[in-house]
Amino acid sequence: MMTPQFDISLRDVRFRARHGVFAQERTLGNDFIVNLSVSIPAPQTIPHPATPEMDLSDTISYADLYEIVRKEMNIPTPLLESVCLRIAAQITASFPIVTGGYVEITKIAPPISGIDGSCSVKYHF
Repeated sequence: MMTPQFDISLRDVRFRARHGVFAQERTLGNDFIVNLSVSIPAPQTIPHPATPEMDLSDTISYADLYEIVRKEMNIPTPLLESVCLRIAAQITASFPIVTGGYVEITKIAPPISGIDGSCSVKYHF
């Protein structure tokens, strides 16, 4: 039987950042989309109408997750893999309740001749 959990996610969060190995990427920047999901344990029993509801101390605020992502996206970095690792490390250090998750960063318009699409890196932790 699976342990009950909540997945808390940020979806399609857009940033303008200066990640990339080419000088033009670090100078001009690029548009990125971040998708993030973290798993936390759920109560072993479903709250009964006569019992108190869960509160913020039982979970993680979307705003707190966003702030971690925002700070890390503002640090110019050659590889998206490194940005993913930093985001995951900050989340797990800040919220010991997290049991796993993923970070996906998509570069909307990679500077690759002839490509009509995006590129992304997804890190599972």
